[in-house]
Amino acid sequence: GRPRFVDLAFLETKGHRVALPLPMRKHFVRLFHLIDTSSNGEMPVADIEILMAGLGHQATVSDIRTIFADLGVQITSSVTEDAFLEFIRSALFADLRTEKVARIY
Repeated sequence: GRPRFVDLAFLETKGHRVALPLPMRKHFVRLFHLIDTSSNGEMPVADIEILMAGLGHQATVSDIRTIFADLGVQITSSVTEDAFLEFIRSALFADLRTEKVARIY
């Protein structure tokens, strides 16, 4: 038969996560630490609300919690650096969903 050209690891997972490029990652890590004024490695959700308003988005604390929950991250009053970077990454890049990619034969 014909050879199959399929990335088995891709098909067995829920898709491919597009990585945040290193220069952008460094930029957003710096931003996180600027907002993390307590230097405890967590950013208050209320500060994200202020950040979003500064960018022209009227997102409430409840909206922000929902956004993070959609990413699989449950937050209460603050967000870790990793969760913040995942939030940024998912806002900037579209992941490849396996169910939307046809098998190549």
